[in-house]
This record gives sequence, C-alpha cells and structure tokens, in this order.
Amino acid sequence: MIKSTSWCLCLTLLVMMIVSCSDGDSTNDLYVDGSSKIVVEINDRALTRKEMHGELLNLLLTVGQNMSAEELEYRRPEFELQAIQNLINTELMVTEARNRGIKVSDEKIQAQIKLLQDGYASGERFQQELNLRALTPTELRREAERALLVDSLVEQVVAVVPTPADDEVQKFYTESKETLFVPEQIRAGHILLTVLPDDPDEVRNAKRTELIRIKGEMSKGATFESLANKYSDCPSAARGGDLGWFPKDRMAPEFTEAAFALAPGEVSDVVTTSFGYHLIKLYEHREKRTPELEEIKLDLTNYLLNQQRRVAIEKFIEELRARNVIDVATNSEVAG
Repeated sequence: MIKSTSWCLCLTLLVMMIVSCSDGDSTNDLYVDGSSKIVVEINDRALTRKEMHGELLNLLLTVGQNMSAEELEYRRPEFELQAIQNLINTELMVTEARNRGIKVSDEKIQAQIKLLQDGYASGERFQQELNLRALTPTELRREAERALLVDSLVEQVVAVVPTPADDEVQKFYTESKETLFVPEQIRAGHILLTVLPDDPDEVRNAKRTELIRIKGEMSKGATFESLANKYSDCPSAARGGDLGWFPKDRMAPEFTEAAFALAPGEVSDVVTTSFGYHLIKLYEHREKRTPELEEIKLDLTNYLLNQQRRVAIEKFIEELRARNVIDVATNSEVAG
C-alpha cells in the first residue's frame, strides 16, 4: 500500500495542516477566478491552479483517505480553501529558507526522490503516480528540493524551543492525571498454523487437526515455547511464540477474546482467525491503571515539547504572512 504522506516528500505535516495563520483572515472569503490560472500571488510570485491542485491532492490523501466519497465531495470546498492556505504557507517558507541561505545538495534531493520511489511496488507504479499528478522529472525534483528546504527551515525554527523543565512535566502530570492511563494489557504467546483464504476444507481440517496434535505434545512434556519455535508460522516463533504486551484493540477480535479470558500459564484450545489457527498461552495480565510519573516522564516531555514546537511554527508563519503581500483571486469558486 502506498503511504499517502510520501507524496508530501517529507514536508512536515505540522506545517501542511495549518489552515490559516493570517490575522483575522477568513478562508470562507477565498475563491479562485474561474477564468484565470492564477490562484494566489505572493509579492511578485504567482501560484497556479495546478500547484493548488497538487496541494489539494496531498491534503486529501493525508486527511481524507478514510472518508467516504460522499463526505469528500461535501467537504471538497473546505479542502480546496485549506489547500490554498497550505500552498501559501509552503511558498512563504521556501522563500524564507532561501533568504536565509539554506541550500539543499543534489545528493539529498536524489536521496529524497529515491525514498519516495522506494515506497512503490515497482518503477512502473511510481511512474503511473507521476503521470497521474502530471509531474515531470524536473517538477518532481523541484518539489523534493522545496520540501527539504522547508524541513531545514522548520529545524531552525524549533531548535530554539527549550525542552520542558521537570516542574512543567510534573505540573502537567498532576493536572492531567485523571485522563492518563495505561490500558488493560496482557503478555501472551501463540503457535500459528497459517490458512490462506483459498485453502480447501481438507487443508483447513488437516491444519486444525495438526494443531490439536501439537497441543497434545505438551502433555508429554514438551514446552509451549519449544513447540512454537518448531511449528509456528509466525515470526514470533523465533521468540518461542512470545508476542509481548498488547491491549485489547491490537489483535483480531477472536484472538483477543480468547487470550484475555485465559488465566496466567493457561493454554487455549484452537482459536480460529482470518490468519489461521492458533494456540494461545497467557503469561501475565495487567489491569487498566494510572502510571507513575517516572514511567511516562519521557513521553510527557516529548508531548509538551512537540506542543511548544507547534506553537513556535504557527507564530513563525503568522510573522511571515504579516511581512508579505498576499493576494488571492476572487469571484469564482475553486475549479478546474
């Protein structure tokens, strides 16, 4: 599966998702002149409808991939206006990066393009995507360079944001303690005999019978872990079937129901999922609980740091917009 964010060419999603940072500007007032290819002008730089549509496609693939066709159509005007704002923000940041003397080497650009290409099953599939987006190799290189310029600028902006002090983390933990929790979890292992969707009944029955036989070996002294290592089709076989800790929403429903019903040390009967047939062993069970500060201190620190970085980037873009002349075409809805 192609990851939608790959088409952003590593452009920070934080920047991509800022809808409007101008003082009091309303995106509801932004439209594109239907008779003009120009969407917006920033100082003496004209941005075209094609560029807006490329930004719109990135946006839809990023935030709209789980939406129905009806919802996408209903929200299309909203996304089009947001795409214009993203286009403005990106252009301002690219210009600022160049004004600061930030440069991107050919080696980094080529590495970026290769990283993007590696996300596709084949070179042919990659070329199909380029054709879909009407991107020539020259335009692809340009977009990769622009994304890397923005990334470098963002790194400069957030570099001055200090790491939250211990007392800030403690305060946040105390104030948020009622909403912080570690969900109910278990540590379990399994032995899996894989069944493919098109396997006939005789194959399925044979594998189920085999798994019952394997469980019978435990009554003769064989350990679950040695049997998992010998028979299981899952990569966890190398760890004796150990799947580590996981909450209820991590595994297939049938697997979860059976695993969470076991007592520590107990091995299940054969459990059927879309992956095949399983024997499950429960090792440990932890109830939902509030973690101690030291358990999650690093996570909370990173969370607060990212929040402060977001604020810094939003403020920075506000300042960029205030320093530049931005004219958006009017009198027609975004089209084309």
